[in-house]
Amino acid sequence: MYINDFNFINIKTNDIKTRCSSEYMNNLKNEIIKNKRSIVVLGAWYSGYINAVREKVTITQNKTKYKLVHIKNNKSIIKGFEVSIQNLLDNNIKIILVYPTPVMIFMTRQKILNKLIMKRIMFSTNATILSMD
Repeated sequence: MYINDFNFINIKTNDIKTRCSSEYMNNLKNEIIKNKRSIVVLGAWYSGYINAVREKVTITQNKTKYKLVHIKNNKSIIKGFEVSIQNLLDNNIKIILVYPTPVMIFMTRQKILNKLIMKRIMFSTNATILSMD
């Protein structure tokens, strides 16, 4: 979920999930804003995250329990999401919001990435074989 100034914290170890940290999201935001032609596609299990924070329950991913916490403990997740989106819009970044997003039993982003990588490898292999003939 794209949201600035929040950390996704492992309940057991108290470690911050690297790709879900405030630092990571701020770096991502800066990269997006640098490229004025960016189009951001947002899709996440928003209702689950918002309800988990509102009800003060944990979020489970791959059997690991997490909590989503504002870095200064003074902003709601809804306000944080609004501010994050508004910041992109204020910088003329186009946004496509995919909602509702169905809950999947696999990591959708990873599955798509794996397929793209496999197609690229297959294409490269086929191109190499064709060039050898």
